[in-house]
Amino acid sequence: MRGLKELSKDIARIYRQNRTDAYQYLHKARRLRENYGASLPIVYCWFYSTPLKWTIVEQKVFKLHADTHSFDLQSVTNMSAKEMLSLLKPMPFSRRTSIQLISFCNFVKDTYASWESFADAVKNEDIFSLFRISRFHSNTRLTFKNLSAMKSFVGSSNNLLILDTHVSRILGLNLYQRTSYVTEEKRFRDLLKYADEITQRMREDGLDNVTTIEWSLSIWFNKAKIHADRLLTEIQDS
Repeated sequence: MRGLKELSKDIARIYRQNRTDAYQYLHKARRLRENYGASLPIVYCWFYSTPLKWTIVEQKVFKLHADTHSFDLQSVTNMSAKEMLSLLKPMPFSRRTSIQLISFCNFVKDTYASWESFADAVKNEDIFSLFRISRFHSNTRLTFKNLSAMKSFVGSSNNLLILDTHVSRILGLNLYQRTSYVTEEKRFRDLLKYADEITQRMREDGLDNVTTIEWSLSIWFNKAKIHADRLLTEIQDS
């Protein structure tokens, strides 16, 4: 992990360049449940674990939402991996992703009975308890990366970061380290403490209103070279 002083300066510079994109995207993402119900924002965040260009993934999530009757849990959990994969095509998703999405929907159905109940749990519980509960079901593909997205978008938390490849590189983490941070509770807890120190340092340096989730997203927009107006176009900013 890089030193706090140098890292805070680098992130502050990126945040100043891309904070408008981060704020606009976060504002729209937090309106997904209001506009589409609980299932779409949850599955939208679940796909954060998919290593594909996000503009492509986002389009497919909305199409899949329509094709599965708003991710109807009974229908989705009765599908075969082959059937799910046929809905995901022509995007380059793997059969493994299809299996994992069905497994995740089974976890939601068996544990919470509905998307709304799971979304309420995301809002009211911490990501660590949700992660531990998910361990009773295999192959759900729930990590601290997509749980942080769920908690930030559905639960409106400002104190988490989404540990994608771009954020990892800025922090000085390699691929192996990133994988361990998003799957090991103690390491992710330690990372959040360090992220909070970065946020506090940025505030002390004049960025009074900065939040951890916003600087995390600003890194993503900066390094992925995309803009908020290209994402969640179905949600009108207000």
